[in-house]
Amino acid sequence: MNAKIPHRLPTASLDRMFQLNQQLDQQFHFVLEMEGRLDEHRVRQALRLAMDSEPVFGCRYIASHRQPYWERRDDLDKLPLCGVIESSGVREELTRFVARQCDASVDPLAQICIVRGNSDTLCLKVSHAATDGTGGKELLSLIASFYRALSTVGHGHVLKVVPNLASRSLWQLLGHADWRSYWQAFRNKRREPVEDQWSFPFVDRSKRGPLMFTVRKLGPSTFDSLKALAERSGATLNDLLLAACFRALWEFLDFPAAIPQSIYVPVNARRYLPFGRMEAICNFPIPFWPTLERIPGEPFEKTVLRVREAMPRGAECKQRVLAHALMISLAHRFALPKVKELFDLVHRKKLAEGCTTVTFTNNGVLIPEEFDFGLPIRDAWLIHPAAFAPDLLFGVVSFRKTLSFALTYSSHATNSQDVEQFMDGFAGQLDGIEEHMSLSSSRDSRSQSAR
Repeated sequence: MNAKIPHRLPTASLDRMFQLNQQLDQQFHFVLEMEGRLDEHRVRQALRLAMDSEPVFGCRYIASHRQPYWERRDDLDKLPLCGVIESSGVREELTRFVARQCDASVDPLAQICIVRGNSDTLCLKVSHAATDGTGGKELLSLIASFYRALSTVGHGHVLKVVPNLASRSLWQLLGHADWRSYWQAFRNKRREPVEDQWSFPFVDRSKRGPLMFTVRKLGPSTFDSLKALAERSGATLNDLLLAACFRALWEFLDFPAAIPQSIYVPVNARRYLPFGRMEAICNFPIPFWPTLERIPGEPFEKTVLRVREAMPRGAECKQRVLAHALMISLAHRFALPKVKELFDLVHRKKLAEGCTTVTFTNNGVLIPEEFDFGLPIRDAWLIHPAAFAPDLLFGVVSFRKTLSFALTYSSHATNSQDVEQFMDGFAGQLDGIEEHMSLSSSRDSRSQSAR
């Protein structure tokens, strides 16, 4: 290393927010299914170098009552950062790795498991206390770049790493706004979430047990149909996915009409930075909450249009991001004990009442060139963090026009049959898009013929 890494690094406000949230498991799991075998020793070296390049990942979280901080670990070279399991049961081994919960104050913030069958499957576990899904992709890309670089380093030579000690704070965004932007952000009426009345069925909210996950995949033909419908509706792909989420919840819960409910949607605020990315890997999501009520018999496309109207766009979206970023930053800087009290209160209330906060997150595209370990990648997907009962969190990534949806849950708190039925219903909303578009096109053709 050319620069010394400080013993202590500051936490960002979003680090503290996710660490305080007792309703989240906090672990992302990025899965790369390879064609061929990796050099596990070089993978471990690459992860270790990444922990020097982005020093927060070589730290542990210290929950000081005054101001939490990141403390640099002194045992990084002794930690088993990358393990290899020889097994043909890839899904079973991934489930065991996902179930291994990690405490950011004790365990490494990033670990890798390689499941070795005929080919290797690499799984990167990374803590939400240090980064969001976008940052996790950046970390995986960094590890891949070090892996490639190590293959060219001669015996006895050391790869030099310059630690990235740049800011991980929300002020990277807030510092680019002037007082007029803040005035406009707080002057406009903001859309607030409604009180949760979703209630996903749970066996025992007080028990968590090992984590399980379920995955649904929709292929390129469905992806193309969804994109075509989004274009025709003047909506985004995410609008369509959210519409499917609302409709699947209404149907699965047999939810009554005319009761507005919100779904939390984390938005990547990096889009409002001058260069579209943070100076260092970090958390940077800002929550939005589109709110809809059920309309019996409503066609899918009509739900999409209502989601499109419920999600802020353009200037309104940027104002919302600014307002929430400022409130989060100030609250965690000057009123951290009160913030902790609020999180504890919400946690106790959820356990007592059983109302479900639903979160849907879209972590965008996994681009194979960005995760180049020198082997072809057959598939890539993401297992999202678990929301503990009574909450529900699931999300999506795409890889070569295949959409992968994953939901992680507590096996002792939630009935797996309920989770599978809900996910089947959600996937079914989207899997029927091609038929829906065919019927719509037929109606449009008949309409034009009549004219």
